[in-house]
Amino acid sequence: MFNKTETFAAHLTRFTVCLLILLWFYAATTKFLDYPHFVQEMHSQLLPDYLKSLIVYLLPICEVALAILLSLNSKRLIGLWGSLVVFLSFSIYIGFLLFHPLKRTPCPCGGIIEHMGWSLHFAFNLFFLILIGTCIAFTKNERRPREST
Repeated sequence: MFNKTETFAAHLTRFTVCLLILLWFYAATTKFLDYPHFVQEMHSQLLPDYLKSLIVYLLPICEVALAILLSLNSKRLIGLWGSLVVFLSFSIYIGFLLFHPLKRTPCPCGGIIEHMGWSLHFAFNLFFLILIGTCIAFTKNERRPREST
Protein backbone atom coordinates (compact mmCIF):
# COMPACT_ATOMS: atom_id res chain seq x y z
CA MET A 1 0.00 0.00 0.00
CA PHE A 2 2.69 2.50 0.99
CA ASN A 3 6.24 2.61 -0.24
CA LYS A 4 8.55 2.45 2.79
CA THR A 5 10.96 4.89 1.21
CA GLU A 6 8.33 7.62 0.96
CA THR A 7 8.52 10.37 3.51
CA PHE A 8 5.99 11.33 6.13
CA ALA A 9 5.24 14.41 4.00
CA ALA A 10 4.32 12.24 1.01
CA HIS A 11 2.07 10.00 3.13
CA LEU A 12 0.33 12.95 4.78
CA THR A 13 -0.18 14.68 1.44
CA ARG A 14 -1.60 11.53 -0.16
CA PHE A 15 -3.94 10.98 2.82
CA THR A 16 -5.09 14.62 2.83
CA VAL A 17 -5.65 14.66 -0.93
CA CYS A 18 -7.75 11.47 -0.68
CA LEU A 19 -9.80 12.99 2.15
CA LEU A 20 -10.35 16.17 0.17
CA ILE A 21 -11.37 14.31 -2.99
CA LEU A 22 -13.94 12.34 -0.99
CA LEU A 23 -15.12 15.46 0.82
CA TRP A 24 -15.53 17.56 -2.35
CA PHE A 25 -17.36 14.79 -4.24
CA TYR A 26 -19.56 14.11 -1.20
CA ALA A 27 -20.37 17.81 -0.75
CA ALA A 28 -21.19 18.31 -4.43
CA THR A 29 -23.25 15.12 -4.62
CA THR A 30 -25.40 16.04 -1.61
CA LYS A 31 -26.07 19.43 -3.17
CA PHE A 32 -26.94 17.97 -6.59
CA LEU A 33 -29.16 15.24 -5.10
CA ASP A 34 -31.26 17.75 -3.16
CA TYR A 35 -30.67 20.86 -5.20
CA PRO A 36 -33.96 22.62 -4.25
CA HIS A 37 -33.08 22.27 -0.55
CA PHE A 38 -29.55 23.56 -1.18
CA VAL A 39 -30.94 26.59 -3.05
CA GLN A 40 -33.44 27.29 -0.26
CA GLU A 41 -30.77 27.03 2.45
CA MET A 42 -28.34 29.14 0.44
CA HIS A 43 -30.89 31.90 -0.09
CA SER A 44 -31.42 32.17 3.68
CA GLN A 45 -27.75 32.99 4.30
CA LEU A 46 -26.49 36.43 5.37
CA LEU A 47 -25.01 37.28 2.02
CA PRO A 48 -25.93 39.77 -0.71
CA ASP A 49 -28.53 38.33 -3.12
CA TYR A 50 -26.22 38.48 -6.14
CA LEU A 51 -23.62 36.45 -4.22
CA LYS A 52 -26.18 33.85 -3.13
CA SER A 53 -27.29 33.34 -6.73
CA LEU A 54 -23.70 33.01 -7.90
CA ILE A 55 -22.77 30.54 -5.14
CA VAL A 56 -25.82 28.37 -5.83
CA TYR A 57 -24.52 27.69 -9.34
CA LEU A 58 -20.78 27.78 -8.84
CA LEU A 59 -20.19 26.02 -5.51
CA PRO A 60 -21.17 22.45 -6.52
CA ILE A 61 -19.29 22.82 -9.82
CA CYS A 62 -16.27 24.22 -7.98
CA GLU A 63 -16.33 21.28 -5.53
CA VAL A 64 -16.28 18.76 -8.40
CA ALA A 65 -13.54 20.74 -10.16
CA LEU A 66 -11.42 20.75 -6.99
CA ALA A 67 -11.81 16.98 -6.62
CA ILE A 68 -10.72 16.49 -10.23
CA LEU A 69 -7.73 18.84 -9.87
CA LEU A 70 -6.64 17.03 -6.71
CA SER A 71 -6.83 13.68 -8.48
CA LEU A 72 -4.43 14.83 -11.22
CA ASN A 73 -0.78 14.80 -10.11
CA SER A 74 0.12 17.68 -12.41
CA LYS A 75 -2.73 19.84 -11.04
CA ARG A 76 -2.64 18.74 -7.39
CA LEU A 77 -1.04 21.96 -6.09
CA ILE A 78 -3.73 24.04 -7.82
CA GLY A 79 -6.37 21.81 -6.21
CA LEU A 80 -4.75 22.26 -2.79
CA TRP A 81 -4.64 26.06 -3.19
CA GLY A 82 -8.25 26.10 -4.37
CA SER A 83 -9.28 23.94 -1.41
CA LEU A 84 -7.44 26.30 0.93
CA VAL A 85 -9.28 29.31 -0.50
CA VAL A 86 -12.70 27.62 -0.22
CA PHE A 87 -12.06 26.39 3.34
CA LEU A 88 -10.71 29.79 4.36
CA SER A 89 -13.81 31.51 2.92
CA PHE A 90 -16.12 29.10 4.74
CA SER A 91 -14.16 29.56 7.97
CA ILE A 92 -14.35 33.35 7.82
CA TYR A 93 -18.11 33.16 7.27
CA ILE A 94 -18.58 30.64 10.10
CA GLY A 95 -16.38 32.78 12.38
CA PHE A 96 -18.66 35.73 11.64
CA LEU A 97 -21.71 33.61 12.53
CA LEU A 98 -20.10 32.45 15.77
CA PHE A 99 -19.45 36.01 16.92
CA HIS A 100 -22.75 37.41 15.62
CA PRO A 101 -25.23 34.66 16.51
CA LEU A 102 -28.64 34.72 14.91
CA LYS A 103 -31.76 32.85 15.88
CA ARG A 104 -31.36 30.47 12.95
CA THR A 105 -28.77 30.34 10.22
CA PRO A 106 -29.14 27.15 8.20
CA CYS A 107 -26.16 25.34 6.79
CA PRO A 108 -26.37 24.75 3.04
CA CYS A 109 -23.60 22.14 3.30
CA GLY A 110 -25.71 19.03 2.88
CA GLY A 111 -25.37 15.53 4.25
CA ILE A 112 -23.76 14.83 7.60
CA ILE A 113 -21.90 18.14 7.66
CA GLU A 114 -25.20 20.03 7.64
CA HIS A 115 -25.98 18.61 11.09
CA MET A 116 -22.80 19.91 12.75
CA GLY A 117 -23.15 22.90 15.03
CA TRP A 118 -21.32 26.03 13.93
CA SER A 119 -18.56 25.55 16.55
CA LEU A 120 -17.88 21.98 15.42
CA HIS A 121 -18.06 23.07 11.78
CA PHE A 122 -15.51 25.81 12.51
CA ALA A 123 -13.17 23.29 14.20
CA PHE A 124 -13.65 20.91 11.24
CA ASN A 125 -12.66 23.69 8.85
CA LEU A 126 -9.63 24.71 10.92
CA PHE A 127 -8.46 21.09 10.95
CA PHE A 128 -8.64 20.97 7.15
CA LEU A 129 -7.01 24.39 6.80
CA ILE A 130 -4.03 23.15 8.82
CA LEU A 131 -3.83 19.91 6.83
CA ILE A 132 -4.09 21.70 3.48
CA GLY A 133 -1.57 24.39 4.46
CA THR A 134 0.89 21.71 5.59
CA CYS A 135 0.45 19.77 2.35
CA ILE A 136 0.97 22.91 0.27
CA ALA A 137 4.23 23.56 2.11
CA PHE A 138 5.33 19.93 1.66
CA THR A 139 4.40 19.95 -2.04
CA LYS A 140 6.21 23.23 -2.70
CA ASN A 141 9.33 21.92 -0.91
CA GLU A 142 9.13 18.66 -2.86
CA ARG A 143 9.02 20.51 -6.19
CA ARG A 144 11.85 22.91 -5.32
CA PRO A 145 15.06 21.87 -7.08
CA ARG A 146 17.63 20.44 -4.71
CA GLU A 147 20.96 22.21 -4.41
CA SER A 148 23.84 20.05 -5.53
CA THR A 149 26.90 19.89 -3.32
